Amino acid sequence: MAPSIRYSPQRFFALAFGLSWLPWTMAAYLSHLPDKQHLVMAVALAGLLGPALAAVVMLRSSADSRLWQDFRSRIFSLAGITPGRLLLMLGFILLPLLVATWLSVRAGQSSAQFSLSHHFLPMLPLALIAALLEELGWRSYGVDSLRSLWRMLLPVSLAFSLLWALWHLPLFFIDGTYQNQLWQAGGSILPISLSAYSPPPSWPIGFITVANAVSRRPFCSILPW
Repeated sequence: MAPSIRYSPQRFFALAFGLSWLPWTMAAYLSHLPDKQHLVMAVALAGLLGPALAAVVMLRSSADSRLWQDFRSRIFSLAGITPGRLLLMLGFILLPLLVATWLSVRAGQSSAQFSLSHHFLPMLPLALIAALLEELGWRSYGVDSLRSLWRMLLPVSLAFSLLWALWHLPLFFIDGTYQNQLWQAGGSILPISLSAYSPPPSWPIGFITVANAVSRRPFCSILPW
């Protein structure tokens, strides 16, 4: 029997956070300088590469060729992907959003919440690119490294949800970002980040379960964005 693949989750997440937080710190500083606004977007997008770059570093520094083989298989193979599983992945995010919006309307808010924002289509390509850059790292190494510590989905899902929420913290200091607008609306950064980016345990468990069913394809993970 071949030995199991050895992962280093501590090193990966340290690299991912460092490679993202450094450019995001720079972007936060630049966002408050009127003559540097044109640089903010590029520097902020560079921070999204943190998880993917960390994964590449971990793969290249590993002597186990199976990691590269697994990574290439996830990128180029369509094994395990079916229309039903893709619809199920979309349902994990769309159904809670629809229920929350319906409850908001029932509480007296405007039914216009069910309509798409006029910013939706122009921002869609950027959102998809940002999601793909991020998920290449999380799904190619990050989640698997956590699974090397815990075999059960519950601790893996909770740990990843917490780490993913904390990873977003510098975005609250970049003027004009969605996260910054949440902060400006009132409240503490950490509770907002945890509530905005740490879903209920049932969501990440179900999502990781379905992701495993499609052989942990990174591009499938961008669908809920």
